[in-house]
Amino acid sequence: MSDKSLVLVTGAAGYVGSHVVSQLLRRRYPVRAAVRSRARARELSETVAGQGLDPGLIEMVPADLTADDGWPEAVAGVADVLHIASPFPAEAPENDDEIIIPAREGALRVLRHARDAGCRRVVMTSSFAAVGYSDKAGEHWTEDDWTDPDDDNTAYIRSKAIAERAAWDFIETQGGGLELTTLVPVGIFGPTLGPHLSTSVKFIQSMLTGALDRVAPQYFGVVDVRDVATAHLQSLATAGAAGERILLAARRTCGELSGDRAHPARGSGCRGGEGPHQRVQRSRSPRTRSDSAGVARGGVSARSAPADQQRKGQGGAGLGTASGWRDHS
Repeated sequence: MSDKSLVLVTGAAGYVGSHVVSQLLRRRYPVRAAVRSRARARELSETVAGQGLDPGLIEMVPADLTADDGWPEAVAGVADVLHIASPFPAEAPENDDEIIIPAREGALRVLRHARDAGCRRVVMTSSFAAVGYSDKAGEHWTEDDWTDPDDDNTAYIRSKAIAERAAWDFIETQGGGLELTTLVPVGIFGPTLGPHLSTSVKFIQSMLTGALDRVAPQYFGVVDVRDVATAHLQSLATAGAAGERILLAARRTCGELSGDRAHPARGSGCRGGEGPHQRVQRSRSPRTRSDSAGVARGGVSARSAPADQQRKGQGGAGLGTASGWRDHS
């Protein structure tokens, strides 16, 4: 019997979600997964079994971000919610609202039901798309920066900014005692645990299979999916994470990992958030500074910060060091 509280995970069968579920089970958390279909439930079970873990330890509940049905049951008895699910298309939709409305309304739906059920905290997976896709002076982004949803960006980029802002507005005006932490990763790469391939992984696959016959020089931030998953668990375990917006980035950019250490102006201009499939913007690489504790402060680093949590203020202290975490960068 675990002495840890029940955690609800949305998007549990996805790329990040499957890593989160795997780590939760290995740390003996009771896990409930909100799944939108039986097919996704089977996929998650097979993925967990493939990791040598018992899928019977996961309680599967049907719930979809587009409807209230199932959510009261999903959050009943839950202490914390890891809200990872959000639309992330490989191609732009015909109508931006196909992505924006489910992202925003889905986040608000999860928050409302978590509040009504008396949950302690929601950890929401946002994206650098919500931070760094509007013009600003200088070449340094922090958790205080926001992408303007009225700017000329893709629907996905706009959806992340709109959904995260809506979440913080909800907590401020209607949240009651519910706590919120948002994690803001740059481009997520790393091993897959199941058959579901993220858009970023499909980009790598297209290069390996030859489907993509040429690639322009790329320069954007990256973070290992296993470190992103760990950040979710640490955000549950760290009291000071409540009310924090936390950037996640590795020590090096994709350009540096590939051996291109030239100035980013030589590259395609893809910026930290989601990698090469997003609309190319003005060339600029994120900067930061790093403290002696190994937790970077105040921004996304292209070269010096650990693949650890970058944090806003002091509230996120200890996220990367509380359990002796060693990153994968």
